[in-house]
Amino acid sequence: SMGRPVVLSQPAAAQFMQMISDSKGQVTGADVASSGRSIKHNAKVGGHENSVHLYGEGLDVSGSTYKWMLKNGIKYGWKYKYSQGPGSGHFDYVGVGSGKTAHVQCWDWDARVLKVVRLVGFVAPRAI
Repeated sequence: SMGRPVVLSQPAAAQFMQMISDSKGQVTGADVASSGRSIKHNAKVGGHENSVHLYGEGLDVSGSTYKWMLKNGIKYGWKYKYSQGPGSGHFDYVGVGSGKTAHVQCWDWDARVLKVVRLVGFVAPRAI
């Protein structure tokens, strides 16, 4: 299964891709329940009005991705924030380049990037 597309800011996406590679498959897009959100979708799901999800710098994950990120995520700029029940949790991207991205609906999608990342069920937007 490809899972849903993972929508992240460019720096957060680069580090997520690095984790996929370095974890030898333990980190996977299929374990991502929520990533980037539009303002409308964030409101619909009851997200914080200034949620990191709006900027593509939040991830809700479970399974092997959650376990691997708990141990290793911070080395890639992904900081564990809180549990979402057994075996799942929320991480914020706080690494290099964080805090500089426009809201999700303002992103300019780079077709060349999409072509490469679609292979792993992953979407990496570029901030305007």
